[in-house]
Amino acid sequence: MPYLADKPISEDGFYMLTVAWNFGHGKGFTYNQGLKTSGVQPLSTFVFGVLAYVGNKVGTTKENFPRIIILFSALVLFFFTLELKNILLRFFKELDKNLILFLCVLFGLLNFDLFVSFTNGLETGLYIFMVLISIRMYWQLISDGSSKNILIAGLIFGITALTRIDFLIISTVMLLLALLFSKITIKVAFGIFIIQLLIISPWFIYTYNLTGHIIQSSALSQVEYINASNALNKLYLILLAFFESITLNIFTGTHQYLLIVIGLIVLTLFSIIPLKRKKIFKNLKYHYLTVLFAFIVLMLSYAIMSGAVHFYTRYFSPLIIFPILLLIPFIHDLIKKYPFRFHLLIGLFFITIFFVQAYLYFHPGKLGVILAIRPAYINKNFEANQLVGLYSSGVTGYYCSNIINLDGKINHLALNYIRKKQLINYINSVGISGLIEWEFFFPVGNTDEFNKNWEKLSDDIGDGRTMCFKRRYPILLNIHN
Repeated sequence: MPYLADKPISEDGFYMLTVAWNFGHGKGFTYNQGLKTSGVQPLSTFVFGVLAYVGNKVGTTKENFPRIIILFSALVLFFFTLELKNILLRFFKELDKNLILFLCVLFGLLNFDLFVSFTNGLETGLYIFMVLISIRMYWQLISDGSSKNILIAGLIFGITALTRIDFLIISTVMLLLALLFSKITIKVAFGIFIIQLLIISPWFIYTYNLTGHIIQSSALSQVEYINASNALNKLYLILLAFFESITLNIFTGTHQYLLIVIGLIVLTLFSIIPLKRKKIFKNLKYHYLTVLFAFIVLMLSYAIMSGAVHFYTRYFSPLIIFPILLLIPFIHDLIKKYPFRFHLLIGLFFITIFFVQAYLYFHPGKLGVILAIRPAYINKNFEANQLVGLYSSGVTGYYCSNIINLDGKINHLALNYIRKKQLINYINSVGISGLIEWEFFFPVGNTDEFNKNWEKLSDDIGDGRTMCFKRRYPILLNIHN
């Protein structure tokens, strides 16, 4: 069986796709074995669930469903490009429409960095799109705080927060800054906040009733407060994530030193732009600075509270909107006097950069993600009615329905045991027969007890670092129902 994993759908993307597939088949927000979950972003899961329902009606298999998500995400990127054009022409009325559309295609549709973000199987693409719409509405609200704009802004802010909860930080900062600089009244800010809260409150209520917390399990499982031992590493990775967002059209991946060099060059260029072209931005200086400050507060919030440092690039991906909105008017002013053939050469250059990166990303001659070998191993070594526990269960859990998530992202029950340092008790209580994970995971609980009850099936299932243990006396249980 072919497994479509990580390129482009990410490991965590398959968590959401599993829940969306179940939702589309009338099972609600559930993971494997009927486990109810709050560990997803609600709006994207709902939208993907609708696609799963439609796909089911036309005979789409679960194996092919990720391809539908990739196509849908590419379509969202197309609409993002159109919205990019709309916001620029709305606030830079003097710009040439055709040239702006051309530049938006280059920095939107032909932006490989954006393409990777949009097609990772998560909420990222839809979230970036909704953040862009929210920024346009926020800028419009500053100019016109009418009742109509208050209502629309509240609705858009609420929908965007449903796409990813951390937008509450961005929207709150933007509204507070607008109040501080007397751009809106308290009435306007309060009205928008209440509408936003009303839209998102059903999800908070659902999450609280299920887990006892208003914050979803995927966020709670990654809480790690900043301290002296992790502060430098966190700030360094935030800096890398920031550079990734401003290195437009270039996907650097894990090449950190290349990213730092390119990021510093781009940052230097951006610092020069306002000095050289003040006229373009003179009426929108406040608009840009408030959005940038909101993103800075978001990044600092993750540094303080989140231990998922490997996800910082994805969490901060909407920041890419800021340099795009800053750069396109500048480039327009720079190249508008040149003939069409010069613009054509620029377009060919961007197309070449896109497809070279696509080739290197999708066809490197090696496995895209080592987690993709786990489903085949499990199907070979375990019966379908034997439960298998994994920490990183995104890809595996999508293709194997007997998988139980153990890192707490999608499984709030496991998370409760993890917090009490009693995960082995959860593993025993639900009757898990096999454990597959990287070496760091083992042993689970007391070493002597673990060695007594579990036998090693493999030191290496094929990736050089994943082990498998099997219970000496398997227990078959029907759980979460």
